[in-house]
Amino acid sequence: MIKNVTPVFFLKNLPGILFTETLKIGALLLRCPGAIRAIGEIVRILPRILEKRRVIQSKRIVPPDEIEQRFVPFDYKQWVKTHLLEWKKYIAFRKADTT
Repeated sequence: MIKNVTPVFFLKNLPGILFTETLKIGALLLRCPGAIRAIGEIVRILPRILEKRRVIQSKRIVPPDEIEQRFVPFDYKQWVKTHLLEWKKYIAFRKADTT
């Protein structure tokens, strides 16, 4: 998203983006607490990401509104269903692994 959407689109969708990313990060941290290091990595490489954005946007052929139409609403119901089921399987696997 950082490299491809306009700041207006990003800001307009910021509440949903923050909610979705928080949900996904929370699930990731429950499964893999060491993944917290990735946040530092993202901050560290952010200047390179922004430079790539500048390059990508300077060579853009497709108008921004056409790209933004391809972003579909996040399917929370399906995500929760899938990840809760996977989480139960993960817990069962971990219990079996420790016995």
